[in-house]
Amino acid sequence: QLDAMQQTIVKAVLSKIDIHTDLPTVDPAFQNADAYDSYLRGLAFMTQHTPGNLQNAQPYFAQSVRLNSSNAKAESFLAYIALQKFRLTNNPADLQHAEAWAEEALKNNQANGLAYFVQASAKRLSQRFENVIPLLERSLALSPQNADCYRELTLSAVIGGKYDDALKFGTQATIHDPQNADSYLSLGIAQQFNKNYPEAIASYKHAVALGADDSLITVQYLLSAWLAANQQEEAEKFCQQQLQTSPNDYRYFYWLGRAYQSAVKISDAQHWLEAGLDIAQKQLAQDPSDALTHAYTGLIFSRLGKFSDGEAELEKARTLDSTSAVILFCSADIASIQRNKTKALTALQSALKRQYDFSEILNPDFAQIAGDADFLAVINKQVK
Repeated sequence: QLDAMQQTIVKAVLSKIDIHTDLPTVDPAFQNADAYDSYLRGLAFMTQHTPGNLQNAQPYFAQSVRLNSSNAKAESFLAYIALQKFRLTNNPADLQHAEAWAEEALKNNQANGLAYFVQASAKRLSQRFENVIPLLERSLALSPQNADCYRELTLSAVIGGKYDDALKFGTQATIHDPQNADSYLSLGIAQQFNKNYPEAIASYKHAVALGADDSLITVQYLLSAWLAANQQEEAEKFCQQQLQTSPNDYRYFYWLGRAYQSAVKISDAQHWLEAGLDIAQKQLAQDPSDALTHAYTGLIFSRLGKFSDGEAELEKARTLDSTSAVILFCSADIASIQRNKTKALTALQSALKRQYDFSEILNPDFAQIAGDADFLAVINKQVK
């Protein structure tokens, strides 16, 4: 009876959120009605995929597991919640919790597609690329229209350099989960790596329309896509708008200068870069220990052609924070601007070992080397 109730609820939930998929394989009935009640309460929060709702769902699933220890469904949701928490916090402990819960779920039910997905995603995020594809294939075999799997396959294919496959998987994600901003974000990433810039721009804007953070998407992806598509005026307009509310954010001055340089508007570029440099140096006078500001000061100096000053600022940043992936990416950016390909690729390789960041790879600062075979050899990994 509880299974029949669950089937009815799941069918209604999937229909409500516009996900078209077969119903998942049903585990044996819950032995404890209170455990099932807690599970359903957690499931109710899962219908709206926001960080707050995921956080609210977590204690109900945990209670369900406490009341019924062989509860693969609740365990797989706990794994999924921990995975999403890691995406927000980048805390390795959250990723470890995700894998541990997924393993427990599979001990109790080998036919749990969500648990296989979490395992695959956790492996990819921790850059252990072995067995990622078989895990995703197993998950899809159990849930053939699982959009999470298609999004994960999209990103895994990009990392593996299989850009045509990434486009196919990204398209499938938008078909099976058309109301999810992440479907269009992953498709946009695949399109941008394929140099389909107008399509990528449209996908990113669609993701924003579905609720993705506008500024985050723009800073991470749209700025680079606009410049690659020779739409510098769009980048200029965005940065000008942001400066109205954040007039002391030197990053927007840097990005404006970069956009004007891309458009070969040299005097405009110099104006904005020098203005950004002035702000960054004033901030450093107040806080000389700010590694990121030192790194951006190095970037600005390099864009102004003052390479030795740029190197000096970068060295200060590295001394203050030798473990930051962000500083390593800035090191690669500065070397690329200075047309030192060997140094840029060495720094990029080190940064990617810390964090495989799609937006950093697409950074316009790599424009001088992005099409190089050696660049592709650094960013493409063996995903299998």
